Amino acid sequence: MIVLAHPLVDAAGLGVPSAVVAAAALLVVLLISSRAGARTPRLGRGVGGAGGARLVVGRAVGLGLLAMAILAGRLGPPGQLDTITTALVIGAGWPLLLLVSFVAGDVWRLLNPFDTLARGLEAVTGGSANRSTPRLGWVAAVGAVTWTWWLTVFPQALAPRSIALALGGYTIFALAGCLVTGRRTWLDRAEDMAVALGAIGRSGRHRSRAAQPRAVHATMGILAGGLLFGEVRFSRWWLHQLDQLGADPYGDAAVGIGFAVAVTLGGALALAAGAWGRRESAESAVADVHAGVVVALGLALAIERDRLWTSVQLLVIRAGSPFGGDVDLFGTASWPLHPWPFGDAARVWVQVAVVTACGAVALTRARRAARGSQAATATATGWLGVALLSIATA
Repeated sequence: MIVLAHPLVDAAGLGVPSAVVAAAALLVVLLISSRAGARTPRLGRGVGGAGGARLVVGRAVGLGLLAMAILAGRLGPPGQLDTITTALVIGAGWPLLLLVSFVAGDVWRLLNPFDTLARGLEAVTGGSANRSTPRLGWVAAVGAVTWTWWLTVFPQALAPRSIALALGGYTIFALAGCLVTGRRTWLDRAEDMAVALGAIGRSGRHRSRAAQPRAVHATMGILAGGLLFGEVRFSRWWLHQLDQLGADPYGDAAVGIGFAVAVTLGGALALAAGAWGRRESAESAVADVHAGVVVALGLALAIERDRLWTSVQLLVIRAGSPFGGDVDLFGTASWPLHPWPFGDAARVWVQVAVVTACGAVALTRARRAARGSQAATATATGWLGVALLSIATA
C-alpha cells in the first residue's frame, strides 16, 4: 500500500515542508514588525498634495491608457499576446498599481480616468450636487466581489475582447453613478477601485483613532478573500481535501461554492476585525493590515503561472504596437517572449518573499499606528498564515 504524504508536511519541490515554510515566514513578519513598529519611516511621501501640472499629466495618462485598453481589446486581434490590453489591465497593470499605491500613496487619485471623464460630464451638464447616501459604500463591496470573480473564476478573464467590453461597460456605469449621486460621493464611496486603492494609498498615513467606514473594511476583506481563493484553489491541500470528499476540484460547483465562501468569510472577518479594532481605538491599524494583505495577495496571484513575468515583457513588446498588426513604432513588436527561467520552486519562493515583505510592512505600519493592537496582529497572522500555506502547497 502506498501512503501519500499530506501536502502540508510534504516537502514537494521546495525542499522544506510547506507548513515549515509558512511558519518561518510568518515568524519573520512578526519579528520584523515587533522590532520596527515604533520607529520605521514611512515608505513614500504620498501624492495627495500633487501640483496642478502633475495632476493634469496624471489624468491625461490615465485617460489615455483606458482608451488604449478598450480600443486595442475591441479592434485588435483576439489573442492575449497580440495586443497590449491583457498585460496593461490585468497581467501587469493591476498588480503594479497595487504595489505603487502601497509604497508611494494614492496614485489612483492622480490617474483615475473615471474622475477625469466625470469632470467633463459635469462641465457639460452643469454638475450635480453630492448627495448624502450612507449605504452607497456597499456598492464598492459588490464591485469587489465582481472584480475578484473576474480575476480568479471567470474563464475568459484574460481575453482582450472581454476585458475591453467590461471596461467600457464599467466606464458607463461609473459615469452614471457620478451623474446621479455626485462625482465626489460616487468616487469616494462606491467606485471599488477608488475605495480599495485609496485605502491602500492611505496605509500608514493616518491616526490610530481615525474612524473607518464599515463598508471599506468589508470591501478590503472581500478583495482579500477573493484573491486568497485564487491561490487556494490551485494548492495541493485544497485539491487533496476535495479529492478526499470525492468532489471534482476543477468543476464549476466546487469553484463557485469555494469562491462564494471565500468572499463571504473575507468580508465577515474584516467587519469583525474592524469592530475589534474600534473597541481598541485602533481601527486604522486594522485598516493598515487589510491594505497590506490585499497587496500581498494581489502580487502573489499575479506571479502565479508566470502571468506578471510574461505581462511585463508584453508591455515592452507591445509599446510600439498596442493594437497589434504590422505597426511597430519602436521595433519591439518582434521581440520574443522568454518564459520564467528559474523553475517552479523559485517562483514559489518569490511569492513567499513578496507576501512576507508586504505583511511585515503592513504590520509594522499597524503597530506604529496603535502599538499593542491585538486586532491588527490577529488579523495579519490569520490572513498571512493561510496565504503562505496556500502558496507553499501550490
